[in-house]
Amino acid sequence: MSFHLKTDTESYATNDLLRFTAALQSRVSSDDLPVAIVTDRSASSVLAIAACWLLGRPIIPLPFTASDVEYEHYLSACEIGCLIASEGHPLVAQLSKFGLPKWIDVNAVDVTGFSKFEPSRVENNPDKLFGFFFTSGTSGKPKTVPLRRKHIIAAAKSSSTNFSIDTDDMWAHTLPMHHIGGISIISRALLHGFGIRLLGKFDPHQFANLLRAEDSVVGVSLVPTQLKRLLDVSDLEIPIRFKGVLLGGGPIDKTVINKCITVNLPVSPSFGMTETAAQCLSGVISEWKRTPPGSCGKPLPGVQAVLRPDETGFSMLWLKSAQIFDGYLSSEEETTSTFDQNGWFCTGDYARIDTNGYIFIEMRRTDRIVSGGENINPLEIEAIIKSTFPIDDVAVVGLPDAEWGQRLVLVVAESEKIPHDFKQKLAGRMSNFKIPKEVYRVHEIPKTAAGKIRRQDLVNIITNGLRKG
Repeated sequence: MSFHLKTDTESYATNDLLRFTAALQSRVSSDDLPVAIVTDRSASSVLAIAACWLLGRPIIPLPFTASDVEYEHYLSACEIGCLIASEGHPLVAQLSKFGLPKWIDVNAVDVTGFSKFEPSRVENNPDKLFGFFFTSGTSGKPKTVPLRRKHIIAAAKSSSTNFSIDTDDMWAHTLPMHHIGGISIISRALLHGFGIRLLGKFDPHQFANLLRAEDSVVGVSLVPTQLKRLLDVSDLEIPIRFKGVLLGGGPIDKTVINKCITVNLPVSPSFGMTETAAQCLSGVISEWKRTPPGSCGKPLPGVQAVLRPDETGFSMLWLKSAQIFDGYLSSEEETTSTFDQNGWFCTGDYARIDTNGYIFIEMRRTDRIVSGGENINPLEIEAIIKSTFPIDDVAVVGLPDAEWGQRLVLVVAESEKIPHDFKQKLAGRMSNFKIPKEVYRVHEIPKTAAGKIRRQDLVNIITNGLRKG
């Protein structure tokens, strides 16, 4: 096994991880219950996730900032063995409230006196649970996605055929570590031996300087907002050794692709879900200039994709692969269309495919909003708003936005009243990126005969000149 992690000020090698793992093993509970990890952009978070992989302990990665309501949902999904967090995090003071039996200060794990941990061949138990992850669902609450080691191993294998990274290379890590995209960088590094260059909050100018200064950085995972900001750096220079950007969280248009071509920045647009253990469709990086604008690429090796029309007549994307999860944690989260009898998984995304086999996602899971790479469930936000204010006829939609991909806005019927300081009142109940940026008013919220909000109709109404409320 080879491991290398570098930050702006520190560097960790294989022996450092093995000693951290040995020290952590002495602290976690002796059972096999999942370990909840409050993640931030620190080396300690990376080491904790990597150590749990070596120990074979399931993880529940949690965002560093979330509301009590969100934490309560995450932590009630299943029984937890212990919590790993930094001292002073709000969850530490609420151990009993959330039923957490034990807390470990991740920044105070002392490796002194511990010999190297000798990892067993945990890969020989591919059915062992890797962790529980959360994704937006149609019920208004995040769904709980169990991923097994076999799903992570299969995903790492398929992605390695597109980006060939050597053991001396480093992949720049800019993504949240409670998302499967950020987790997958760590798991791929463990399985394939390349290094991780951990960055703090993404700064395009600092990243441009990093490319010039550190020869070992050959790739990075970005969302469209980050890529656009990087391309705005006036003195951006892409070294010949740099292999490219793996782009997730939404498509890119022809203007952005042309900018990439101008500065010779290879970019591979991709599509993935929590349920698919991150990317499963991707543009071929060696053919990146020929990837059509708006496409998320083709199925990676080991992934099959088909389009099937649903009752609306639109084509829905179905996938089949060893990296796709086996089903949601709760039977209540399953639907009859999640899997068919032959094991094909319905993504819930409408798509099309061109004559060259490139796939285009035309509507992301009907209701889902993607803003700055964050997946947002409007039903969750609408439910919180209705429980916070005396309001009923309300909708949350995403408007096209050049920087964020989509901009979250609130739409209310003219008969409803919402306070001017609604943002402040919602701040303690949801993460900041989920709070609508603007309010619009309509005569009434358009709905289907079944009572479902016609979100695209609302978007069309607003973009055609509806006044703000």
